Amino acid sequence: MGEITNNSNTILNSVMVTVHFYGANGQLVADSLCSYTNPTNTDPGHTATFGSFAMANKISGESVSYRLSYDWS
Repeated sequence: MGEITNNSNTILNSVMVTVHFYGANGQLVADSLCSYTNPTNTDPGHTATFGSFAMANKISGESVSYRLSYDWS
């Protein structure tokens, strides 16, 4: 679970978040499934929540850090 805030001056539509998990040596060990925020459209200055997970059969090691990436239309 997480949240993101729209710091821009425009509405972000259909926001999708992906979580990238990294191991101790900085190697990618998993990517989450893309998930849409709730609400999917986020007004300037507002915050949206998201839930994300990685499939167990797609995890190649223990994660110690993560990075978020996002896309919108």
